[in-house]
Amino acid sequence: QNLEPWSGEVDKLIESERLLKRQRHTFRGDWMEGSRVKGQFHHMEQVLAKRNRTMEEQIPLLQSRVVAEDKISAQRVADLLSNWEQDKPLRGNVKPEEAIDILTKFEFDMKKAKLDHENLIKAKDALGLEVATGDSAVSDCLDELTDMKEVWEAVTGPYESLEEVKDTPWSTAVTRKIRKALDDIMADLRSLPNRVRQYDAFTHLNDTIKGYLSGYGLLSDMKTEALKDRHWKTILSRLGIHVPFTELTVGMLWDKGIINRKKRNA
Repeated sequence: QNLEPWSGEVDKLIESERLLKRQRHTFRGDWMEGSRVKGQFHHMEQVLAKRNRTMEEQIPLLQSRVVAEDKISAQRVADLLSNWEQDKPLRGNVKPEEAIDILTKFEFDMKKAKLDHENLIKAKDALGLEVATGDSAVSDCLDELTDMKEVWEAVTGPYESLEEVKDTPWSTAVTRKIRKALDDIMADLRSLPNRVRQYDAFTHLNDTIKGYLSGYGLLSDMKTEALKDRHWKTILSRLGIHVPFTELTVGMLWDKGIINRKKRNA
């Protein structure tokens, strides 16, 4: 805030006013005398000088606070990045809904950390503190998070379609329709871009459906009237499924490894 140019303007105003008075110029009723303008300008200089002195006195305290906050922020970022490396949903056996929830929470924390870091840089610069070279760790993690979120959002549709198939009651299931539904899901997965296919979220779901398709013949064979209630009681007991036959679903048979058991016994 350089007031010197304004001081010169005030002096020019007073000098101009003096010349006008010599020429017997009549000023308007709302004209403010130059002396009064100079007095108010002087008062403003005093106020600003006092404020500047107060700010200068506060600078050491503000600097210490910013330095302390910088250390705390650095530790928060370190903890955040450590948690990210430990908890980011890389494995494909996580439900997409849970994975996206985890990513959304990390995204909020990372964006906040990035904003806090930017504000600290501004504060350091304003207080004359040394500003370290920008740390791109949080930005790099945000980029990784964005890619991962795209993957989980891409497999959400196929995953939900598979869950619908698995929820099909076995008593009313039509194996031909199950096969078609699995083929349709596989077609959806094949249509996803290569960058999505590189992640375990895709690979796990893709391999799971392939496994179900490979066991289609067994599933079709089990849909026979030759299997009576006593047979099903034995089958469900061996699979560890403890629900009435009327509550049995396709997914329960798959989840309890009916396909793998048949392969081992083959």
